[in-house]
Amino acid sequence: MLFGLALVLSVVVTYHFVRGYRRTGRRPMLLLAVGLFLLAAAPMFVRLVLGNVDVTTVDVRRLTVAALELCGLLTVLYVVFDP
Repeated sequence: MLFGLALVLSVVVTYHFVRGYRRTGRRPMLLLAVGLFLLAAAPMFVRLVLGNVDVTTVDVRRLTVAALELCGLLTVLYVVFDP
């Protein structure tokens, strides 16, 4: 139940960032949307999909989720510290 709520909320927040980008056309807003998606929503989708498939191992799922979260953090940090 809480996992589903967190997934929906992360998609809603990402959607609002995309709407902000479409309204302003500013690149940092788009990068924040991408970073937030990679940090929150994408790892949840990966856990949901790969958790229900027996083809992958737990280590592959963990590595995939960690890589997505790292990419999301790096994207957000790029936006924050871009001069």
